[in-house]
Amino acid sequence: MNCNRLSKFTIIFLTCSIFLCFTSMARCEQSSKDYYEMAKKTQGECFFDKTRNEADCKEEIIKYCTAALDLNDDAIQGHRSYIYTMRGMAFLALKNFSKAADDCSVALDLNEYVALDTPSLIQQKYLSKSERYQSTITRLMAFYDLGFYDKVLKDCNQIIENTDDEEHLYQTYLMRSQVYFRLGDIEKSLEDLKISNTFDLVALMEEKTKILLNLTEQQKKDAQSDKEDL
Repeated sequence: MNCNRLSKFTIIFLTCSIFLCFTSMARCEQSSKDYYEMAKKTQGECFFDKTRNEADCKEEIIKYCTAALDLNDDAIQGHRSYIYTMRGMAFLALKNFSKAADDCSVALDLNEYVALDTPSLIQQKYLSKSERYQSTITRLMAFYDLGFYDKVLKDCNQIIENTDDEEHLYQTYLMRSQVYFRLGDIEKSLEDLKISNTFDLVALMEEKTKILLNLTEQQKKDAQSDKEDL
């Protein structure tokens, strides 16, 4: 009787040990690129699946981004800037404004070098215009909530000088108008507000809706493909 109990206990113990061993090995095998892809996937799910708890989503993104940056291997060459941006956006959503501003500042300052096919050659990797805008607008929103209005104005001016995207310009003029109002400069606030009203919001929303519909359709196709792979 005792031997049988001991045998069952031993089997259970060994089974648990093997499971934990394999789980640990699986974690070790994950590269920074794996965590980066998991962060992007979670970001997409947070955007499209409104049933998911937003705070949990953002915490998950922060966890994956941090894991990728902690490993810091060659697998994320060319992606570090955007990983900092993603984590900064998640921090902003959780109202951790200081960390959001810090991460986006790193993203904007970080110049990465990506190895080409020829080992002796390297190519400097910058954030794309869209990614740079995401980093800058996230940082200036964090600065706004922190009350650093001079820094908000600096970022707003940078966007206005370096983009021709009407939606980005509309949002930036609107933000700068709010800052001028906070600073008591009503004339400049009204001037920026008038400029923001010159953009064709209907056309902007129609274009944005098309993009979202295309993204939603692609999300459905990806989900269907994942099911078929299983």
